[in-house]
Amino acid sequence: MKLPPSRGLSTPDGARARPVKKPAELRRQERHVAQGRGVGTGSSYKPYIQIERSGFQSRGRSHLLFNPQLERHHHLLSDLELLTFLWAWSFQASDYREQLPLQRFELDPLFLFQPKRALGTTEIARALGIKHPSITKNDPKIMTTDLLVTFSDRSHVAIHAKYRKEQLEASDRQIDLKLIEKQYWRSRHVKFLVVDETPYTEGRANQMVWALDGMFWNEGDAALAAILRYLSLTPPRAPMNERIDAAAYATGLCFEDAVRAFKFAMLNRKWVVQLGIELVLSDPWPSRPSRIAPVLSARSFKGVFT
Repeated sequence: MKLPPSRGLSTPDGARARPVKKPAELRRQERHVAQGRGVGTGSSYKPYIQIERSGFQSRGRSHLLFNPQLERHHHLLSDLELLTFLWAWSFQASDYREQLPLQRFELDPLFLFQPKRALGTTEIARALGIKHPSITKNDPKIMTTDLLVTFSDRSHVAIHAKYRKEQLEASDRQIDLKLIEKQYWRSRHVKFLVVDETPYTEGRANQMVWALDGMFWNEGDAALAAILRYLSLTPPRAPMNERIDAAAYATGLCFEDAVRAFKFAMLNRKWVVQLGIELVLSDPWPSRPSRIAPVLSARSFKGVFT
């Protein structure tokens, strides 16, 4: 007699046992890994945490910011992350990876060739005597870093961006998790920087957001230098739109492109505008050119606006 196929395991008393269902958080983590989140560089990089209608949201507003240099959107989970990204972008590094997942175990594709073995977060937590975040007993949770900046010499800066109030009111558990993150980057010889909103005064933040369109300037360094050179020759007390228009005429650019170049210079701190003024182009703008040395390596990367 042929028996029908079994549809599940049976208990000793003959009752069928229900298949074990994975927790929703574990299914979500496995799905993110399968989607290749946190893998790649440049335009191919996919942030591990992404802004979704029903997804994770951080304190404050989240921002999807398109970067024409990398040809992809950046997923920034708060106003602080947006301002921190713009500050880091001003150094014109080679890559920016936000919401970067930290390797739980030893193998790390980013740091395969360093002299000393890079440790995973589970091993670091064990060494520190800290309980690693987990979803189930056998499934450690993936931790992330807010932003990893990579320079042309392949050096890196890891940035942890949290509001000052959150840092002052952090629980012992939150402090322990930040220590794991710090030790993770230390084992990779990567500078770890903690950033809060203190350097971003209201005036500075308003200027950075106003100048966002400057990210789309793509006419090159020579054209930018020409615009700024002619701009510095215009009367400093004249309305800003007249000064930009005169520089545009002198360089053969249209007014809109000259404004974009001016915004690019503001974002990159090559032109410094007095803080606190109304950002109305028909008004005079107390401002001047700036000679800030380019940051070519993590070794010369310092604190915010230093």
